[in-house]
Amino acid sequence: MSAPADETFEAMVADYMDAFGTGDFERVASHYAEDVVSCPPFGGEIRGRSALIEFYKQAFAQAAPKLSDYQFEYKITGDDVIVRESWTATVETPDGATQVNPGRGMWAARRGSGSWKCYWLLARFDPPAQT
Repeated sequence: MSAPADETFEAMVADYMDAFGTGDFERVASHYAEDVVSCPPFGGEIRGRSALIEFYKQAFAQAAPKLSDYQFEYKITGDDVIVRESWTATVETPDGATQVNPGRGMWAARRGSGSWKCYWLLARFDPPAQT
């Protein structure tokens, strides 16, 4: 984590992770700007908060990922923050198989009216390990 820490920003990240883990899409979406541009690990570019809610609903209906090993570091400049993150997503597929996918991403958020809102996000899964 970058110093100095920003408690408001870190609380937002913790709330997002909790909402994601419980499948609370409305709460997840509350952390995004209305005009967010998101490029999730699977699927194409998504524009707008309402489109992102629909994406999450459909994705979780197919296979709800469980995130673990979440780590992030950030740099705040004025009312903007850039974040670099990594995680492991474990997914049980409809056929009962378990997939473990490490991933990483970058995102940007802006502080306004006392809260942080993500306006840009790029996330990708790491390529499978070669054995």
